[in-house]
Amino acid sequence: MVGLLMLWVGSLPLAADALQQALLYYNRGKFAEATQLLEPLRDQGRLEASGCALLAMCYLNTQDVEAARQAVTIASRLDPDDYLVQVAQGNLHLHLGEYRRAEALFQRLQAAFPQRGETRQGCVQAIIGLSLEAVQRGDFDAAADQADRALGLQPNNPQLLSHKISVLRQTERLQELEQAYRRYLELRPAGADAHAGLGVLLNARGEESRAREHFEKAVQYDTTDPKPYLELGTRAAAEGELGRARALVQEAVGKAVHMFNSYRMQAAREMERENTQEAERLQRLQSLSDESMRPKRILEESLSVLTGLYADAEAKALLQDLHRLADWYSSSTDVRTVLAEQLMAAGYTAQAQTEWSVLITQYPYYYRAQLGLAECHRRQGRLTKAALAGRRALDLAPEEPKVYRSLETIYRQMGKPEVYLQVLEMQIMKDKYNILLYEQASGAAAAVGDEPQAELFRERAQMLREYYKTHSSPDE
Repeated sequence: MVGLLMLWVGSLPLAADALQQALLYYNRGKFAEATQLLEPLRDQGRLEASGCALLAMCYLNTQDVEAARQAVTIASRLDPDDYLVQVAQGNLHLHLGEYRRAEALFQRLQAAFPQRGETRQGCVQAIIGLSLEAVQRGDFDAAADQADRALGLQPNNPQLLSHKISVLRQTERLQELEQAYRRYLELRPAGADAHAGLGVLLNARGEESRAREHFEKAVQYDTTDPKPYLELGTRAAAEGELGRARALVQEAVGKAVHMFNSYRMQAAREMERENTQEAERLQRLQSLSDESMRPKRILEESLSVLTGLYADAEAKALLQDLHRLADWYSSSTDVRTVLAEQLMAAGYTAQAQTEWSVLITQYPYYYRAQLGLAECHRRQGRLTKAALAGRRALDLAPEEPKVYRSLETIYRQMGKPEVYLQVLEMQIMKDKYNILLYEQASGAAAAVGDEPQAELFRERAQMLREYYKTHSSPDE
């Protein structure tokens, strides 16, 4: 719902002291107090049209839509031409998502009362409502066009510019996006996220020096975007400033985790929303999923860069920093996975096993944890347990080559390559359209000397490759 309008004291012909007091309460956000003043007057038949309209807007702000609708109906019956009655009707349209009707009404009011600020604001809110509807449909170009219309009414409104920027980021209109960033920074020079966004644009087209200036300002003003921290950290490492590089990249990790989690929370709220069309919900969830991929990629890149900032002799320092990051960002499977992998690389197999086991307890379907646990068991000679964890990883991620490499190594170490082939044959019964699975089964069959079976698997893989040239795979 687009926000409701506030009204200016002294701008309305409310003579009674109670009505003036109610209006004061309304503009201070004390809607319950305003309602308590107005309802007795209504019940006594002493409330005129403008008072009923004000009561309706109090109801809207406390989410009592049906009471608001009834109050607007009464107010319209008393005096349909009253200014406040029409404003209340416009607010009701906004609350119900009837943005075109709201815009038409506020446009008429603006023409009749050009000095009233709330009429222009009503138009703006209605237009932004239309823009948000376009976003929900996935029509970001239309959403940006509506944002432009709103800015035509309030060109110096940074909130409208911020909305336009968020929409344009989903389009290919990069020149407009750059202009919007620059305009926003004219109004808000300390706009950290705008500096970050502009820096990303400039960096993408090779203007590294200018991009760096904006990245520095983004970090100075504490942007929520992880990209400036990663870019500056990478640059600092190249210039030999390892201490600064580590600090910046670790900050990038934290920012990326927070940004990724914010999308997860939005998705959770979307799932809990009531009275939402399923197609609209799916569109919104897909949009959130797409947007979450950016911080996910930056997080993975940041962790990769971070581990490269420590020499082999500094393994303990790296593990200490990773332990701290894992404590701070315990919800991040990526951070904890890198910690477990580095523990294994440093030879701390038992500690790594503990980390993998905790991850599996919290995220049973996380294949990388099952794969890590399998490797820990293998290193400690517990090959049966290693094979069990590896098969679980195969069930979870049959499209991942590293899963097959792990299982092949385990069964080779067990001296049972024929069992590895049997595992793959059983997997084929559950996953008959997986090219990689057939390729791996072909190799496993050849390894045990069953060339006819290997050839059958190769032929099946080739048939699927030919088929998918003109058809979508089952996963798409």
